[in-house]
Amino acid sequence: MIYQFDNFQLDQQAKKLFLKGKVISYDEKMLTALGLLCEAYPEMVDKEYLTEKIWPEQIVTDWSISRVISDLRHLLGDSGKDQGYIKTIRGRGFCFNTPVIKIDEKDPDKGAQKNNSLHKTGVNHRIKRKLAVIVFSIVAIAVIVFWPQKEKKTNFSQARVAVLPVVTNNDDPSNAWIKYGVMSLVSEQLQRYKSLQVLPVTTVIKSLSSGTNPQFKQALSQQQFEQICFQLGCSHLIQIKYHTLDEQPVFTYQIALDGYQSPISEFSQTDTMSTVDMLIERLSSALIPGKVNRISLKNTYSKDDKANRDYAIGIHELLSGEIKAARTYLTLAVDRDADFFWAKAYLAEVSYRGGHLTEALEQYKKLLEAKLTDHQKWYLRHLYSNILYSQGKYQQSLKVSLELLKSEFVKNNPLRMANELVNIGSSYQVLGKLNDAGIYLKRSQQKYQLAHYGPGAGKALFNLGNVYVSMKDYKKAKQYYQQSKEIFKKYSMSGYELMARHQLISTDMELGNTKNVENKLIKLIQEYRKIGDLEGEYASKADLVGLSFLKKDYHLAIQRAEELLSQLKETKFAYWQNITIANLVRSKLALGKLKEAEQLFQKIKEIWIDIRPEYSLLEAQLHFAKKDIRGAIALANKVKIKLGSSWSENHQQVLNTFEEALPR
Repeated sequence: MIYQFDNFQLDQQAKKLFLKGKVISYDEKMLTALGLLCEAYPEMVDKEYLTEKIWPEQIVTDWSISRVISDLRHLLGDSGKDQGYIKTIRGRGFCFNTPVIKIDEKDPDKGAQKNNSLHKTGVNHRIKRKLAVIVFSIVAIAVIVFWPQKEKKTNFSQARVAVLPVVTNNDDPSNAWIKYGVMSLVSEQLQRYKSLQVLPVTTVIKSLSSGTNPQFKQALSQQQFEQICFQLGCSHLIQIKYHTLDEQPVFTYQIALDGYQSPISEFSQTDTMSTVDMLIERLSSALIPGKVNRISLKNTYSKDDKANRDYAIGIHELLSGEIKAARTYLTLAVDRDADFFWAKAYLAEVSYRGGHLTEALEQYKKLLEAKLTDHQKWYLRHLYSNILYSQGKYQQSLKVSLELLKSEFVKNNPLRMANELVNIGSSYQVLGKLNDAGIYLKRSQQKYQLAHYGPGAGKALFNLGNVYVSMKDYKKAKQYYQQSKEIFKKYSMSGYELMARHQLISTDMELGNTKNVENKLIKLIQEYRKIGDLEGEYASKADLVGLSFLKKDYHLAIQRAEELLSQLKETKFAYWQNITIANLVRSKLALGKLKEAEQLFQKIKEIWIDIRPEYSLLEAQLHFAKKDIRGAIALANKVKIKLGSSWSENHQQVLNTFEEALPR
């Protein structure tokens, strides 16, 4: 079916929108929404129907459909205020607000006649057309539809991107750096994505200086694209503009492809760098189209439709890492249906993910009282393994996951198998069995791919990054964290993306790149607090302790550690309690407070904290500080036997230091 309105023409089957005969969008979601609105004209289409058709069997929130409608209005040159093309029916849905001509592709003349007669009374206040214009439009449609078109399809996996110098109308000399500085920053950030080939800044500038630099006063044109990309060989051309409004920075970007220019997207924050960060996030999402995170909920619904709606939204928020929002919606689902098992089960996971481990354990035990299916039994045992892990009971957590991996219910499903493999790999990592950890995590990655569940691969890569942190191979760890961050971004998993960003900051810190790390960690704390991730908040505070230690500000490290321990008393986060005590011991030791360090160490003496030498050899370091060199060597060798193949060069360097101190 072809739909014509004003100068626009929508080819519903090919998913193309034309403006005056020129393709202006291939966006499947926007054009599906537009097709549904045109098809129903002049009737309303409710939100739930639009959501079901655009995201079949997928979990999305009301925000998702609002975003599609907003982007569609922007594409049509409409606004939410004017509502010339798309009218909002508050609380219900949307309707198309302009006469639509429907043309049957098999018989365009018949289709046009039928729809003209059908919609004679539908002309609204926005526009009144003469018959001659309508006839001309129909002829134009026939030419566009049936005339052979030579089109260039974009291959996003091989996009060759050129970022132009930033256009600015601000003469302030202090902002002179923006032209090339922001250009370089955007190019550098986009280079992190393996699916993008970003042209070097110097190559672009050299090309523009050789006479192919048009005046970028207006929006990008096809002529400008051809002029520049013919010489550079690029498939995507990006123009960024900068100005100020009420003393605040405003950036816009537009993407040009062969035969297509995107709408102009605008961003403004309180400072320049925050605005550029936001621009980069949106630009990368536009260049690398993602898929909606999807898990089938087919067999988990209740009999209450309203409870199911809240439940589906709650699961979407949970999978995105939005803990507070997930709790709100899942609680609403349980309020509507008190016997809704799966809503209560996921609420237990929300409690675990939010750091409320005692509450999660109580919810888990209560759910066990019901008569359970195999699926429900597996889910609860899997959740129990996660709770044990967060409590620092790694051996117990590992045992539960290994038992689940052997069950036929898990063996017959690659997604469930991948989930158990991740848990096993994570437990082996924290227990210091790094070779085993790597094997299980790589197997989990393969199983996630087999299950066609992209976000899971991100989790596997994230945990592989943790393995390399344990090896103190921070450069390799950064590669895995960066890959996981890209995957989480692709699937709009903001909470997980935040975790990956956190780990990238932590690895930079360990590599000695401490510039601006404190401000970044403080910002992370605020972001974790906003989404309700208590463990992420405490992990960031623990990193602040570690940062103070790295900067040799031992007094500040002690102050921060003591403050954090007072907060951790009310939680069951054993790992963060123990790691903070260990860093407190290290700080006391650095200040020569040996007795205080020894007293504190007694709290964690029998607890395995971390494979890294600064933690696994901490007791040996205390003996070394007491001049008990032989005792330090004996303890170090004991750790060496325990670690086996995970004993690293960094561990050996510590042992060498002890041995070199022996009297000759």
